[in-house]
Amino acid sequence: MFCVEDVMEESFSQAPECPPSKLALKSPLHLGKVCRAWREIAWATPQLWKTMSLSVPNIPQMSMVDLVRQWLSRSGQQPLSISLMFPNFPEELKGIHESTSSLLDAIRDHSYHWRRMQLFIPETYLDILLWNVRLPLLETLKIHPIFQPMHILHIHLVNAPLLTRVEVDDMHFQHLSLEWTNITFVGFTCILLEEYFPLLRLAPALTGCKFIMMVKGDDDYDCPTEIFTHQSLRTMHIRPQGRPFFPDLDPFFSKVSFPSLVDFTYDSSLSDEFPLDSLLSLFDRSQCSITHFALVIHEDGAPMDEQDLVLLLKALPSVTHLSLLNSDRDILLLTNHFLRHFAESLQGKADEFLPHLQVLKYEGWRSFDWEEVANMCHSRSIPRFPASDNDASKRIPKFAILRCLEFELARDLGTTIHVQCNVYEDDVDMVDFLQFA
Repeated sequence: MFCVEDVMEESFSQAPECPPSKLALKSPLHLGKVCRAWREIAWATPQLWKTMSLSVPNIPQMSMVDLVRQWLSRSGQQPLSISLMFPNFPEELKGIHESTSSLLDAIRDHSYHWRRMQLFIPETYLDILLWNVRLPLLETLKIHPIFQPMHILHIHLVNAPLLTRVEVDDMHFQHLSLEWTNITFVGFTCILLEEYFPLLRLAPALTGCKFIMMVKGDDDYDCPTEIFTHQSLRTMHIRPQGRPFFPDLDPFFSKVSFPSLVDFTYDSSLSDEFPLDSLLSLFDRSQCSITHFALVIHEDGAPMDEQDLVLLLKALPSVTHLSLLNSDRDILLLTNHFLRHFAESLQGKADEFLPHLQVLKYEGWRSFDWEEVANMCHSRSIPRFPASDNDASKRIPKFAILRCLEFELARDLGTTIHVQCNVYEDDVDMVDFLQFA
């Protein structure tokens, strides 16, 4: 038998978490306002207090500090997820205010059961919060240091044995000391060529990475002379920086091999050249089976066209999910010619083109006819088998069925039109497409 308090405690603990906001707006405090009985149960339910999202003014009130202490004490031994956000560090604040120091100390006192931390705070505050702390439960760390002049930030987290996911903004790899052998995902807003290869070597368990800006640092840096193979990397999202910071992208691709790579995103918004040959060389060298491929083209980014895209995708026959984002009206990616490759490959008029594609997503300006989209759906709606295969019970389709198409099409005046079509075997509804022709 369950008593009423047990049922209410379980109900409270299953309440959805609120989005990041000021602490006073969080749901556990609302529960305490209903009545005394609810307040007593909520205050005694640690699961309600294991998540804290805090937006802090430059000088927090001591009432906020007291509330944080109470909040964290009610969490008991629950693993904590904390998001801490300060405004930009004002120049008039030359040091750290007493209330700010008290707030950081209150959070630091519970470092032994931090699990996920997201910190958007000034660099000197990071020094205080993370200096010489033991983090036995920490798994995820996201850091966005707010720049302060004349301050060089170094972070040492050698007492975090469970830390596997790290994302860092505006900070160099060389200033971050971790147990890199445990890291499975890393994200940097900026990584230098001379940091890229050491990172790959120090993190053999790395399965995912995201480099928002890849730039060339020291002109005298010599790239490795031999190919470095990283066996574990499966997901890669890169956005290289263009001239004058990095005129040649080849070093990032020519000396590495990723045989386990299955998910690749290339964002050309900051570069002025599309490294088609370098990417083709990387994929061929790695002999990887990429299933998810995404390409992002922004206005004034790297120029490319539908022919480059076709050449690239012909080298990736394993792709099942293709995503194209193109905000440059002058660049034509998804054209009638591109769409016809699907039907022509089925009819034997062209080489196999994306034979395993199941999901196609496109965002940008329309440069195709809806009739061609409908024809593509129809050609991929029925499984096709090799002609030489007579055993129907063992036949494997040569081409996958195209399951889903999704378009987010730009229009003048900043508006968009959203079209989605789910394709079912032997049942292709082309009306949804043709009505837009």
